[in-house]
Amino acid sequence: MKQKKLSSNENLFRLDIWMALHQRLCWLILAAWSIGFAFLFWNVLPEPYGAYALFALLMGLTFIYRWVSGAPYRSLRKWDDRLEGANGEAFQAMLDYVVQLEQALPDAQRRQLSVQTTGIKGALLARLGRKEEALSLLRGFNQFWDESQRKGFQSLISKISGESADSEQKEK
Repeated sequence: MKQKKLSSNENLFRLDIWMALHQRLCWLILAAWSIGFAFLFWNVLPEPYGAYALFALLMGLTFIYRWVSGAPYRSLRKWDDRLEGANGEAFQAMLDYVVQLEQALPDAQRRQLSVQTTGIKGALLARLGRKEEALSLLRGFNQFWDESQRKGFQSLISKISGESADSEQKEK
């Protein structure tokens, strides 16, 4: 069977998805590598070089940590880019991914991404024709970090429900 060769963007997209869904495993791997290499550098290399190598290791781990922790954000952006001109199957696939991502993320990251994932789920549900479910999800959400997020949700709710944003502002 001939395997289709994937582009580098497709490979990075798949890697981001894997890292986003396996954040805990990534942290465990990074911790094991850092302990192993730190022990190796500190005990094997001569005195001044071991400290320099340990410092370089810490800088490299900081870069890798930032890259891995950004995987959920990158994967959501790449999914969003793929939905330009897509059909219902693609919307359903992204909705399934967002639900799976919410379940897989550690608690702190889940709270950080809660506004984004809830907004994305609401918009996808509306695109799939499940407007009442989308509206109840968006109206029931109350974990905003600032006022701009609240206004963004109000705008999304008004777009889904077909109301104008001005009439909703007058009601308040």
